[in-house]
Amino acid sequence: MAHELLRRRHETLGELLDKMDASLVRSQTFGTDMKSDVVEKYDCFEVTADIPGADKSDVKVDYEADTLHIAATRHEIKDHSDKDGNILQSERSFGSVGRSYYLPNVDREGITAKYKNGVLHVVLPKTEATKTSGIKIED
Repeated sequence: MAHELLRRRHETLGELLDKMDASLVRSQTFGTDMKSDVVEKYDCFEVTADIPGADKSDVKVDYEADTLHIAATRHEIKDHSDKDGNILQSERSFGSVGRSYYLPNVDREGITAKYKNGVLHVVLPKTEATKTSGIKIED
């Protein structure tokens, strides 16, 4: 009886580890995070994010509740061979990645986004009330 329980426990643990390995591969991301720059100018915010390997159709940009959301998916590479044989090493990854940026007081209707050569550039114009001009200090 004890031997049977240990055998079942070992099988269950092995199955669990196999499933974990499979899920880790499927959920692999391209990079641990999305590298980006956020710049505040007088009249706008500019966000530039590196998303190499993602198709334009797989990049999503949204702005809600004072937050810019960027998400992208890079699809699995199906063909791991070339005309002369099999690839011996493949480090290109696939999966989903996303970032959110709190950028308040943005004119949502004026937001523009461009994606070229794996780089996303988003311009978020500020509302009139948030444009800063500095405060003069009196004598």
